[in-house]
Amino acid sequence: MKTEEKSVREISDKLKGMGDYVKMGYLKDCLRRTLDLETRRFVLSNLSAIYEKRKMLGEAGKLYRILADLNLNKDSRVNDFVKSVELFIRAGILEEAEVSYYKALNSVKEIEKQRIIEGVKGFYLSQARVYSAKGKRRHASLMYEKLLKSFQLNIAEKRFVNQELANLYKQLGKVRESLDLEKKI
Repeated sequence: MKTEEKSVREISDKLKGMGDYVKMGYLKDCLRRTLDLETRRFVLSNLSAIYEKRKMLGEAGKLYRILADLNLNKDSRVNDFVKSVELFIRAGILEEAEVSYYKALNSVKEIEKQRIIEGVKGFYLSQARVYSAKGKRRHASLMYEKLLKSFQLNIAEKRFVNQELANLYKQLGKVRESLDLEKKI
């Protein structure tokens, strides 16, 4: 598809009436061209929103991370990094989630780090619950293991995660790991 539009208004007008997949192709073509910063951010945000809507969470996470790097506003930058972390966790791409997580932490002052840590901890917990509800025990156990390894949990959270993990290990046939966790509880 030949694209010649260079401004936000021209691209926005062109997007009207297109389906999601045609929009994705058009927006990818726009990214291949030289665009000013505002237009590039507009294209990236629209493309990432379409990817998220279509459950292409890994791609959306990558785009949010790129968008965060282009943001001049510190709050928007951090929000985009955190959104990237959430999408990567939902996609099950934990290595990329960790990269975005550390970029978010490095973008804020010490006082604001706790808010990000709590938010990301919540993403892992909610995704573990989603996996458990869907019967994806192995994926749920990976999320709980990541919580235990990467975050300082309070006593109640640690007990809850250990109990869930022990139950998952039993269901997965990991008897030794299950018994070890039950001793800790």
